[in-house]
Amino acid sequence: FEGIVGYSQGAAFVSVYLASAATPNPFQWAAIFCGYLPSTHLGLMATIDAALDGRIPLRPEHHRGL
Repeated sequence: FEGIVGYSQGAAFVSVYLASAATPNPFQWAAIFCGYLPSTHLGLMATIDAALDGRIPLRPEHHRGL
C-alpha cells in the first residue's frame, strides 16, 4: 500500500498506529479526516508524543490565545 486513510475513530487509530510502528513507516502518505487525538487515554498519547519528539505541539496548553 502507498497510503493509509483514517476517518473519525479511524483517524485516531492511524495516529496511534503510525506512532507505534516498530519498523520505519511503511506508507508514503497518510490522510486523516474528521479525527481527534485519543487524549482520554494517556498511554496512547504518550506513544504519539514520543514518536513526534516535540516537533508538533499537540496539547491545548500550546494553543493559548488562538
